[in-house]
Amino acid sequence: MSFLDVILTIIYLGICYGIGYQIRNRHRNNPLYKKWFIKGLSAKLFGGLAFALVYTYYYDYGGDSRSYFEDSTRVVASLGDGVSIYWEVLNHQVAGTSSKALDYILQMAFQDPREYFVVNLISVFNILGLGSYFSITLLVALFTYWGVWHFFLLMVDKYPKSEKQMAF
Repeated sequence: MSFLDVILTIIYLGICYGIGYQIRNRHRNNPLYKKWFIKGLSAKLFGGLAFALVYTYYYDYGGDSRSYFEDSTRVVASLGDGVSIYWEVLNHQVAGTSSKALDYILQMAFQDPREYFVVNLISVFNILGLGSYFSITLLVALFTYWGVWHFFLLMVDKYPKSEKQMAF
């Protein structure tokens, strides 16, 4: 973890909380948002950071999440050779691909289409997160919290007496 990673993590943590507070304030009349939204977001963000720290410092090889990150970094790096090369790498077609795009594709750990979908998805977060594993982790946590939060709202609507149990 470089000094830049630390700075970007702090900045992106602030951005994620800023977005979180904007969402909560937009729903200020809903007591569920007021009571649980930021608490749940905090758990998601710090859980994501803990996950990233474990996979960075505990495992020697970094695990799948680090491999997805490294492959997405290769996809983003192909953008430096032009949009057409980036597009070829995103499509991940070996046949009829230029040699520059093929160089990027062959360097990747994941070749299965399902795994490559994840790499492409993470590459968008990689661009937004400025290439930092930890800022990308925060952005993915913020993005995925939307689904978790709406599932929580659905379950509380269906089972209102068990609000506290579903929050934990």
